[in-house]
Amino acid sequence: MSQLTIEFRHPVGPTFTQVDATFPGVPESVASARRFVEVTLRRFGCNERMTEDGVLLASELVANGLEHGTPPLRVCVRKLENGSMRVEVSDANEDWTVGGAAPAPGLGHRIVDRVAPRWGWLPRRGGKRVWFEMDPES
Repeated sequence: MSQLTIEFRHPVGPTFTQVDATFPGVPESVASARRFVEVTLRRFGCNERMTEDGVLLASELVANGLEHGTPPLRVCVRKLENGSMRVEVSDANEDWTVGGAAPAPGLGHRIVDRVAPRWGWLPRRGGKRVWFEMDPES
């Protein structure tokens, strides 16, 4: 099994504003990513609802990344200036389409759509990034 890599970033001051972890393409990565997101959100001071929702949604995106993406998967948890949290799951598969058409939304994306106030995907060099944001007051 590949080793888990975690990076802490603190661009300003002594507190971390972003934490990244890279997970190998194995089924156990879903549980490891859940634990990583939970610990990180708690460390950032998120309330119970934000933490539970963040863990659920990250789990869905990591599972989708393992099934449809190209590992390794990188999970980034970022504390935004307004107190919101952004979680991103990146993989090395640049193709978001199936046979040239957007994929039908599966259960995972429907869950993300219902729970997260904002979510989407972005192409990135060498792959794609699927993200969601959560607000402390919603």
